[in-house]
Amino acid sequence: PGAPGITEAVVKATVADYVLSTSIENATVDLRGGPSSDRADTTNAAGEVVFPGLTPNTNTGTTSPYDLTASAAGYVTVPQDLPPATATRLRVAPTTVFSTAIRMFRPVTLDVALIRPAAGGGHVGGGGHGGGAGAATVPFTDPATVTLSSSRMAGALNATGGSVSTSTLDGEPIIPNDDYTAGAYAPSTAGRAWFASAVTKKVPTDYPNVLSSAVTLLM
Repeated sequence: PGAPGITEAVVKATVADYVLSTSIENATVDLRGGPSSDRADTTNAAGEVVFPGLTPNTNTGTTSPYDLTASAAGYVTVPQDLPPATATRLRVAPTTVFSTAIRMFRPVTLDVALIRPAAGGGHVGGGGHGGGAGAATVPFTDPATVTLSSSRMAGALNATGGSVSTSTLDGEPIIPNDDYTAGAYAPSTAGRAWFASAVTKKVPTDYPNVLSSAVTLLM
């Protein structure tokens, strides 16, 4: 595309993998809203798409912003890059090229298993672990609450039957390549207060070749 016209603006967007910082080719980018008609295009090998000939919309009182979104097979957008984020809700000035970026990632799953010492394994009433390294264990099948947190998100999940799997946390997709801390607790039974010491693990360990991670918590 050529340079901006006398009053027209241009939006140039780059779509990249959030973890690898590599371009994503053949992603569909939609430009909607604003004073110009809706448009869509696919990214090139460099992960870029250009929308020329846009009517400027710098006057916040009379014109609506442009919203930019991207979709690609097997990817989701980093929530912080969805409109109304400043990277994707745009106001463009006349004769300018507005450059922005949309980060995406492959969804990941975190599998949490709960175990406890087997009968006679040495569980200590009032919480904590017992039995020592190598002690026999069995699944902890009582209803329990699993807590998960990272540098950017936190939430809690209900575990039944000794395990829980999730690809979302507090309504948002789990962001890969971050350290997640998992813990668990359950209501007291027979005078025992059940809990698990926190375990921290990078999720996943080999993105994008492995898109799931497993954590075992000893109650």
